[in-house]
Amino acid sequence: TTYHVSPAGLDTNPGTLAAPFRTLQHAAGVLRAGDTLLVENGTYSQPTGGPIMPLSQSGTATSWIWIKARNRWGAKLQGLPNTNATGVTFGSGVGYVRLEGLEIFGVSSTGNGARAIECYGGGHHVQIVANHIHDIGRTCTDVSNAMHGISVQQPNVTISGNLIHDIGRLGPGENGCKPATTN
Repeated sequence: TTYHVSPAGLDTNPGTLAAPFRTLQHAAGVLRAGDTLLVENGTYSQPTGGPIMPLSQSGTATSWIWIKARNRWGAKLQGLPNTNATGVTFGSGVGYVRLEGLEIFGVSSTGNGARAIECYGGGHHVQIVANHIHDIGRTCTDVSNAMHGISVQQPNVTISGNLIHDIGRLGPGENGCKPATTN
């Protein structure tokens, strides 16, 4: 099945091109092995906290899940400072998923670090292709946790053709930052 998500949609819609879902959270929850999610142009966020797009479903070796921007970098996942520490997270055991053509920016946290994309928790076989990842963790903080463009702690992850820049905490004096430690 091919599903569609658009900022102009409704999560009560069936996810068709004519009646798309509204949120990435909802759309990600309906995906099953072999499905494709086309993400229409626009800005997506998660104002209630947590990841902008938490993935909890796996594909299979012969039926991958594809999540793809309709137009390269036209689908923008915008983190809200100290609200979204993660843009896209591959949940426990999630595998056989391809993420392609999204722009992910603005995720940050003064507590536990920040990650545009997080591959963690026993997952495997993930492809992260042609995404634009930037302005991650751009906050003044003393925590020792890292700020990541892509955090990988699982096997068989392909990262290819992504544009990644401006990742990390603010330095002393940058935008008025006055850290209390050398972290």
